[in-house]
Amino acid sequence: MVALFGHTSLEQHFLEGVRRFWAENPGAEGTIYRTIEELEGDTAPVGGIVSYIPSEQKLEALRSHGCPLVNTSNRFLAGKLPSVVVDDEEVGRLAGEHLLERGYRSIHFVAHPNADFSRQRESGLRSACEAADVPLEVHDFPGLATHMEPTEFIESLFGLGEAFLRGEVSRRAIVFYADSAAYSFLAAATPRFGVRLMQLAFMGVDAMEPPDSAMFRLSSVRPDFFAVGFEAASLIRRLQQGATPPGEAIRIRNAHLVAGETTPPVEG
Repeated sequence: MVALFGHTSLEQHFLEGVRRFWAENPGAEGTIYRTIEELEGDTAPVGGIVSYIPSEQKLEALRSHGCPLVNTSNRFLAGKLPSVVVDDEEVGRLAGEHLLERGYRSIHFVAHPNADFSRQRESGLRSACEAADVPLEVHDFPGLATHMEPTEFIESLFGLGEAFLRGEVSRRAIVFYADSAAYSFLAAATPRFGVRLMQLAFMGVDAMEPPDSAMFRLSSVRPDFFAVGFEAASLIRRLQQGATPPGEAIRIRNAHLVAGETTPPVEG
């Protein structure tokens, strides 16, 4: 078995789960590679590959080995090959329930326009909002689908304009499709809006370590990446033993809230 995972925090969390499966199942151990180039440079036979596969290019490169593959990315390929992924609808629902419990009744979702995980997180968030009869507004992340600057985006997003700058708006909540997008947005918007940003509540998803420049820790939802890696290694083992590939992606639940500093209860 081969585990092909890069150096990103996300991929390392998956790899931890793979390693645990190997430790608990003698004889199932494998080799870890960080890049496709490392894998291609090794002449040892490859009986199966578990990897984070976010692109068609990477999928085709790995398929050339002619062995079972298991994917842990829910970007857009989870329906095209055996996959174990986060249950992103659960993730979105938990984010919505947290904000509703804290009293927010104006909720926005900033989406990645080209990713299945973002659409599924939106769906879960929407289901929580609909259950509470609270509308959800959805916007594409600036820079991914538009050329809008963060300051223009925040004014367009909330329709706030000068009232926002004067501190004359009620608290509203914005959920980003991922922590990285939230921190990127806040880093770009803070120089203009400063502490006024705290009139709004911000929430991310993934609960990764904040960048060194972050002024505060986001409230977030942490998927069980470890369990995804563990189940992915288990699935590749079963496929190597002749099991029939699952007809759809295996979705791992058990996400949990990580309460940070950016979703205080609404007062009054």
